[in-house]
Amino acid sequence: GILSLSTTIAATHFTNDGAMVVWSLVILAFGIAAGAINGLLIGRFGLQPFIVTLATWSIYDGIALYVLPVEGGQVPLGFANWINNSASGLPNAIWALIVMVVIWLWFKRTRTARQIYAIGSDREGARIAGVSIDRTLVVTYAISGFCAAAAALFYVMLTASGDPTSGDSLILPSVAAVVIGGTNLFGGKGGFVGTVAGALTLTLLGNVIFVFNLPSYWTVVADGLLLILAVLMGGGLQQLQLRRMRRRQ
Repeated sequence: GILSLSTTIAATHFTNDGAMVVWSLVILAFGIAAGAINGLLIGRFGLQPFIVTLATWSIYDGIALYVLPVEGGQVPLGFANWINNSASGLPNAIWALIVMVVIWLWFKRTRTARQIYAIGSDREGARIAGVSIDRTLVVTYAISGFCAAAAALFYVMLTASGDPTSGDSLILPSVAAVVIGGTNLFGGKGGFVGTVAGALTLTLLGNVIFVFNLPSYWTVVADGLLLILAVLMGGGLQQLQLRRMRRRQ
């Protein structure tokens, strides 16, 4: 929902370079605020995460349709072409990935990251250890919202236009990429590098289907099958680890 609304804002307000900078900051700020609202509803008010994110997704999709009823709009050519340009011999997309890796290497060593993992591993144990559950959840969802808004800017670079339903088709692939990348659905385990690897796996799978000239619906089918396989493998590895721990005891 955040991605969908952000692309429509960009496509309708990026009229020139000056407006582009201002509205990019507005979009990123919106992503942080939208994510923080989710975290507040889930942490402070104790609402179920799935219901909260499902509801806000619907709200933001509705606003996106109001801002831009159909796919369209435009952005400055300089903004759209940035992703295809290069600097110091490397494509800008690679530089962006390097920056994200550096940020991740720093972030995973911070206290906030350790608290996020602690809540994922054992929420009650983290609370007993002094972790502020409410504050950490707000920060976590705010970071998620920021990333969704940043992804919207990247999406607009690729398409040079906005789409009020652009985020809808990314729900399954985003979950699949995270799970295939080794993130535990029960929490406490996962990371940036594995998620990137999962996303690349899905991309390569789509390319293979294209090369063999298979119908496009096989991409969606394959994403679902890979997600089930990844969950089964993750559950199997978890059971294997538990058995090893019991044997050692």
